Amino acid sequence: MTATYYVQNVLSQVKSAINEQRPKDRLAGRNFDRIQDLAKAMNSELRAIPGEDYRGVFRKRQIRLKRCRESHGEYFEGL
Repeated sequence: MTATYYVQNVLSQVKSAINEQRPKDRLAGRNFDRIQDLAKAMNSELRAIPGEDYRGVFRKRQIRLKRCRESHGEYFEGL
């Protein structure tokens, strides 16, 4: 697994973990008069995502990073 592929893979996993909760869907269609109101609503939505979801993504990231280092940046399969 190359370093570029690795970074893209991690980013996609973080995005999918966040998208499973779909905070943007819960905020869709709402209008905010002030940027502070939007920030408050977004913070509230992001805090509603269980911490275990974030931890799981980063645990997998650490495993992949270790394998990437062990393979000296070469391609590898699996988690």
